[in-house]
Amino acid sequence: MPLTEPNDVPLLPTPPSSANPANFDARADAFLDALPAWGSAVDAVGKAAHANAEHAQQQAQSATDSAAEALSSEEAASSSQQAAATSAQSAQGSAQAAATSAQSAQAAATQAQDSQAAAAASQAAAAASAAEAASIVTTGVIDDSQTST
Repeated sequence: MPLTEPNDVPLLPTPPSSANPANFDARADAFLDALPAWGSAVDAVGKAAHANAEHAQQQAQSATDSAAEALSSEEAASSSQQAAATSAQSAQGSAQAAATSAQSAQAAATQAQDSQAAAAASQAAAAASAAEAASIVTTGVIDDSQTST
């Protein structure tokens, strides 16, 4: 599921005020007339934020799963490296196999580290998206003064 670009929420007109009775009725009508479209826009932004949070959570879970698989591969490669080192003491042909296994172990270790870093970044993005969505739902306000990366 791709990320959803949220639409802007329109500004509401000047609300009515009992301090200005001459304009109260006109401002009240304009304000109330604008509320349905404003509510729909806020709802759409909330849905987009929720969808983006779900997407980020799915990506974080996928990265976490990949990191676990990479770690398992790293452990298997490490075991292979030890077995190859033992075999290398027995024969020159086994020495060549041990070197290959060591290279595989190093590549798996690098891949595991990269996957773990990606999982952490995805989890942080999911948490930020969830917090932003919760803030929007709770306050009904989108804070455009901050940008998320």
